This record gives sequence, structure tokens and C-alpha cells, in this order.
Amino acid sequence: MPDKCNARPLIINTRPRTQARNLSSLLEAIGVEVCELPMIEIRFPEAWEPIVSAALPFRSTDSFFITSVNGATALDSIFRSVKHLPARSAVLVCAVGTVTERKLRDFGFIPALSASDENAETLARDFLRMSPYPGCRCVLVKGNRAGAILPDMLREAGHEVVELVSYFTESAPPPSDLELNFLQKNLTRISGSCFFSPSAVRNFEIFLNSLKNDHDLRDRLYSSTAFCIGTQTERAARDIGFKHRKIGSSHSDEALVESVLQTVFPL
Repeated sequence: MPDKCNARPLIINTRPRTQARNLSSLLEAIGVEVCELPMIEIRFPEAWEPIVSAALPFRSTDSFFITSVNGATALDSIFRSVKHLPARSAVLVCAVGTVTERKLRDFGFIPALSASDENAETLARDFLRMSPYPGCRCVLVKGNRAGAILPDMLREAGHEVVELVSYFTESAPPPSDLELNFLQKNLTRISGSCFFSPSAVRNFEIFLNSLKNDHDLRDRLYSSTAFCIGTQTERAARDIGFKHRKIGSSHSDEALVESVLQTVFPL
């Protein structure tokens, strides 16, 4: 374990502030300093009945598709708030990623299928192998910025798809003057930024473009490493100009921290 000192590397955590603490703690445990600089915020509906009314009544044969921890949280809220739903243990749930699967189990759901390489396209392929006959009713609990790959693949295979937009990804407020001053004073220690979604990467680009009069900070952020969860997030980082990119071995904070450790403190 590296010695902690005043010159320890600085990593930017772009998770929503309400979800950032676990990653920040893991990063601090390996000896880096963390600057929490949220790029997005996640908002859930105040009332769930209007959201799910189009899909009611849920049927025992429905398959629920959950592609993120936020989707798992939304499904839990739906089952807590809406009356006359089937038992959680009886619901067929398909998940993307081990972290999402773990969250679903914490909420009392038992995932029947988890994508082998943790992306929505693979989940669709795995489901179509498991359910080769058309006519299934697939309920997608999704965010407002979710991609079209999963629903398109299911519809093309002849399945009915119900899309429930159950949480909203919104841009976080821009960094404060205090946060900007901290980054400027610690410019040479910035080693990388952690990203968890293409939306966070795109908002980071907006932040970088706002630094037109601070070329040193902008260049330092671009030249540091983008630590990404998932290939889509890594692709977004590449597209906005990050030359140095690393992908965690799984969709988990622990895997991302391991990637940071190997990059910032190489053996």
C-alpha cells in the first residue's frame, strides 16, 4: 500500500453526490485523494402510479429488464408503492451487471438472468436464447436517457415491450468556485476521473469547454486518465478526446478502484 502524503494523486469522482461516498471511501483506502465533482443527478418520480399505469396489471409471465442500480431502486419503489403486485420472489427479472443483480437481491428480487458481459445487448441476446418463442411481455424499467438497443432487439424478435421511464438523469450544477480553485491549486496531482455513464462523460465535456480561459486545467484534465465502467462509457470518453482510458473488469466500484490502483501506483 502506498504511503499517504501531501503529494498523493488526486482522482475526480463524477458520481451523483448522493451515490459518491462508497467509491470515494474505496479510493481513499488505496491512498489517493478524492474530489467529488458530480456531473449528473438522478431524480426519481414523486408518485409511481402514473408511471406504471400503462403497464398494469403486471402479469406473472412478465419479464422485467433492469440495466442499472438506479433501475433496481426504481423497481423496489414501484413494488413498495403500487398495490396488488405479484410477490417479488415470483417476478422474472433480467439484470445487467453483478452490481445491479446484487442490488436486486438486496431488495428481495431473484434475478433469473444476468448479462454475461454486463451490457444491454448481451442481456437481450441471452434472453432470446432463453425465450426463443415470440410473444413475451418485456417490461423495461429505464432512465430517460436509456439507449434503444435493448427494446429494439426484443421487438424485432417478436416480443411485446413496455418501457417505463422510472428515473431521470439530469445535469448537475456546474462546479463551484471553491471546487475550481481546489483543482487549480492541485493541478499537478490530478491523475484521472471516474465515469459511470455516457451522460456523465458528455456533461464533463461541457465542463471542460467552460474552461476556455484556463488552458492549464483543461489540458491537465484531458491528459489524465478516464476510468470508466462499461464499454459505452469508455467509448464516450474516447469520443470527447480522452487519450488515456481504462475500463474496470466489472461494473463495480471495487473493479474501478483496482484499475485506478494499477494505473496510479504501478508495480
